[in-house]
Amino acid sequence: MTIKKHHCQVCDTDFDSDVCLKVHFQTEHICMYDGTQLMCPKSYCNKTWPNAEALRNHLISHYAQEILFTE
Repeated sequence: MTIKKHHCQVCDTDFDSDVCLKVHFQTEHICMYDGTQLMCPKSYCNKTWPNAEALRNHLISHYAQEILFTE
């Protein structure tokens, strides 16, 4: 049995790693703290992000998926 040590204080969800928790927080909760929004430039994605760093992290996931599907 795996013990999940990384806990989100906002939604009470547990994660296996600090990285998973950070990605979760950036993608699910950071919008609560900033009124400005940046849209994802991908035409098939309608997500918005509160700051450039969050958008950058989101875009990395798009590019990682594209690399996986082309290999």
